[in-house]
Amino acid sequence: MAPVAAKAAPATSGPAQGQIAQALLAVVAEKTGYQAAMLDLSMDLESDLGVDSIKRVEILYGIQERLPGLQELKPEALSALRTLQQIADHITGQNAGVAPAAPAAPVAAKAAPATSGPAQGQIAQALLAVVAEKTGYQAAMLDLSMDLESDLGVDSIKRVEILYGIQERLPGLQELKPEALSALRTLQQIADHIT
Repeated sequence: MAPVAAKAAPATSGPAQGQIAQALLAVVAEKTGYQAAMLDLSMDLESDLGVDSIKRVEILYGIQERLPGLQELKPEALSALRTLQQIADHITGQNAGVAPAAPAAPVAAKAAPATSGPAQGQIAQALLAVVAEKTGYQAAMLDLSMDLESDLGVDSIKRVEILYGIQERLPGLQELKPEALSALRTLQQIADHIT
């Protein structure tokens, strides 16, 4: 306990290393099914925890949800990191000197009536915008009949990034599960599933 107390961060910095480590362990427990008490930072994501590339991205987004003051975590930058400690150290280093952000006001996200989600047109528009942003294609070049893999070259990690991008743009959506969408091939199938 003493090392954590000794590393208390000044008010002007981002989340302390202890907060980051605690959030990381909590998210890993939630996403993998392991009990938090069984986890420690020396564990290897793949060999000890069986975390694949999709689960790794889910963990990163989970950390960002728990610690909204973090700078955006890029899955590509963390793909070479093997242990939970390396990830915690990377996040801590990346966020040194960053002022913590106030939690977003939930009022803005609740502007839509609670009885209905986004319309199909909104979902399709958000999907095309996110795919353009994540793949580098111009939005005008995209249409809903395109296949994620053969037409757009979207791999499993990029697919998860797209799903989280849609949820950020349309906060009224129910949580999208990457596993449920892994069998969907085209943008139209994804839009229909979300609708």
